[in-house]
Amino acid sequence: ALIVIATQNAMLRPWVNFEWAYALGTGAKVIVIKTEETDLPEPLKAIQGSDEPYDPNDWDRLINVLQNHRDETWTQYWIPAETPMIIRCALEGLMATDDEIELNGFAAILAKHRDNNSVVSLIGALECPDLIGRAKAAWALGPIQDDRAVIPLIKALEDTDNPVVVAHAAGALGHIGHNKAIPKLSELLSDSSIFSSLARQPYRQDTVSNQAFMALNLIGTPEALAAVEKWKRENGIKGV
Repeated sequence: ALIVIATQNAMLRPWVNFEWAYALGTGAKVIVIKTEETDLPEPLKAIQGSDEPYDPNDWDRLINVLQNHRDETWTQYWIPAETPMIIRCALEGLMATDDEIELNGFAAILAKHRDNNSVVSLIGALECPDLIGRAKAAWALGPIQDDRAVIPLIKALEDTDNPVVVAHAAGALGHIGHNKAIPKLSELLSDSSIFSSLARQPYRQDTVSNQAFMALNLIGTPEALAAVEKWKRENGIKGV
């Protein structure tokens, strides 16, 4: 999206006009903010609402427009244009299917190739509009085992309204095996939220706490195992 700050002075600038014209030509969303009365070029006049002065302090309205646009167009732009075809097909297939065999197949392709575009796309998909999409992205990042995903996955653990996202982010962090994830995973040991499988099979359920428990054991460092033992002592659990 491109935001045009339309002032009398700006509309006389060749590069300002070049930029909005180029954006319109590529199909990008153009938002016109008039901070003062000025004549707009004909293409900008055609944009709905562009003739109404826009309150520059009305940030909530602007943010809402941008968020809605992001949600509507996310699927068009989340994969970089230069992505190899096999990776693009695997990423698109991952988001399109609810079949367990297909999900595992697409994830296996992404894990085998470990393409940079896979990592970039899936990290971006951790913020996609659909919660199952976010969960799939988290789940698929685990087998790829790229450290760049650690911080975004830790952030995904804060999506507490959606246990399926949290659980699969925890599982992915276990596969990647980075100590930075230990503090947040330790907190999740007490999270008894229930989530269903990615394949949308409600009879296959687990708890977030169990995913955190397994993730810490997968990480397996002294710090991770100490967090597990501490939780077991505090909860009187033996032999787990």
